Amino acid sequence: GALNDPDCKGIALDIDSPGGTVGGVPELGALVAAAAEQKPVMAYTAGQMCSAAYWLGCAATEIVAASSAEVGSIGVYMPWADQSARYAAAGVKVDLIKSEQSPLKAAGFPGTSLTDAQRADLQAGVDHIYSKFSAAVSRNRPKAGRETMQGQTFFGDQSAANGLADSIASLDQTIRDVERLAN
Repeated sequence: GALNDPDCKGIALDIDSPGGTVGGVPELGALVAAAAEQKPVMAYTAGQMCSAAYWLGCAATEIVAASSAEVGSIGVYMPWADQSARYAAAGVKVDLIKSEQSPLKAAGFPGTSLTDAQRADLQAGVDHIYSKFSAAVSRNRPKAGRETMQGQTFFGDQSAANGLADSIASLDQTIRDVERLAN
């Protein structure tokens, strides 16, 4: 598409997302970074550029936000609902039979609680993804310190001050800036 089109001299990404699941995000972020090596890529948000959406946006040449936009939410979480008390109150006891060689299998199966080993394994997975996420932010946004990567969000003007964004502007101005950089 735009990357291989010789008539396209720059790319503007209009991002408005609270984020989402991690599947495919590191790979797409790498594609944004590769595109930014070939032509200017500006990521803009007037709404939200948070979590997975920030992982993608941080790979752009520049990040531009509206003053009232929300930016950041650099962190990873995995919700887990322990419903064992609910099942027990209903008179249901769930008993899992699994191979002895796979003690981490069926972690959090409905009606059960996590074992310490299962919880530690899930925590290790979340921490692994966070290390990849924070490394991408640090690599792409070197002015953003670790204090900006604790899961919190910032308004656009704050994100420009703390290094998560480069400037505050409108989408129209961002598109003009892409054109200026491209020429």
